[in-house]
Amino acid sequence: MRGVVSLLVIVLACGACAADATVQREGDRIVLANALVQRTLALDAGVWRTLSFSRADGSDQVAVGSDEFLIRLMDGSELTASDYVAADEPVLNEGINEASVRVTYLPRGADSVGAPRAVEVQYWLGNQPYLRKRLVLTMGPGQAVDRL
Repeated sequence: MRGVVSLLVIVLACGACAADATVQREGDRIVLANALVQRTLALDAGVWRTLSFSRADGSDQVAVGSDEFLIRLMDGSELTASDYVAADEPVLNEGINEASVRVTYLPRGADSVGAPRAVEVQYWLGNQPYLRKRLVLTMGPGQAVDRL
């Protein structure tokens, strides 16, 4: 019985340390955060770029100038988020123990031959100190990229 009580106290203490992940938007900034870390995105010329990473309280901030993604096409040409524009407002989601931001980009100008017709970028964070990013490329039949 004493072991069960000790285990329950440890579980409750650990649960109190891990606050749910949140996502908040204020104007042209989005903050994805949990009790440990945060990522700040800012809207810049139609592209949501990572502005900084920091501890949850904002300390130890690391400012970055992110391209968000780099796609090398089969012909060797390269595309970044600057070649695309956000198609719509970011989709912000908060769930149990997880928060996310999803942005879909469309080509800014005329499509490059072999370029993705759309790029979806999703940032998400749980209750761990890991910030994750996923990219989904919408390609035409038979299209491929050399690197992502």
